[in-house]
Amino acid sequence: MKYKAEEKGINIEYVSARYTSQKCSKCDHISRSNRKNQSQFKCVQCSYQLNADLNAAFNIKQNYLDSISSPSRAVVNQPIVASSS
Repeated sequence: MKYKAEEKGINIEYVSARYTSQKCSKCDHISRSNRKNQSQFKCVQCSYQLNADLNAAFNIKQNYLDSISSPSRAVVNQPIVASSS
């Protein structure tokens, strides 16, 4: 498929698709519970819902936009830190 895009002069950019099917494209909350089934997405935090593939596509688009706005900044998952206070 890449060659077809190149033939038409379309640039291809690769971005991380990590967590895009579990992340809410509205509030950014990530949870496995957000995926009700293969085709339905409903955020457990803000109740936003839509087709799961469409939600993932919005997240991939945002990952791309984030990468071009801050190309020197790598996307890194923040560590989960627990406190025993």
